[in-house]
Amino acid sequence: MTHASRDTTTGLAFERQARIARTDGIDISKKKFCSWVKKHGITPTDYLSWEFEPDEAYFIPNTNEIIIYEKKRQGTKGSCDEKLGACAWKILEYKALCTAMGIKNVSYIYIFNDWFKNERYSKLLKFIRNTDGCDYFFWEDSEVA
Repeated sequence: MTHASRDTTTGLAFERQARIARTDGIDISKKKFCSWVKKHGITPTDYLSWEFEPDEAYFIPNTNEIIIYEKKRQGTKGSCDEKLGACAWKILEYKALCTAMGIKNVSYIYIFNDWFKNERYSKLLKFIRNTDGCDYFFWEDSEVA
């Protein structure tokens, strides 16, 4: 079976545009996340199924928390639809890792484009908000082609 190639251009543009750029913490986004964990003497895969690379993430020392932002842009039905419920699994893994590091609070927050305001996502959005540690918000992405 052959798979059509995927054009991720607009998703990558959305990731760059939907930038939180917090100044109150240490940026541990993408590959920096697991490097930062290892610097604290922890092997990420002892707690994570693989070495996660969050789209954007910060350790906030003043509150001893990690905030993870996962960015999802969609314009048609696709594989992204099926991945969003994984927030419950991912927050469990992130919490296990952070507990081992002595970090008490972990948040996993989706940043969605307006596509996800469609009524078909209402149950999923409710599930995300009802999952401890998970949340979402919408980012206006009208400039992304």
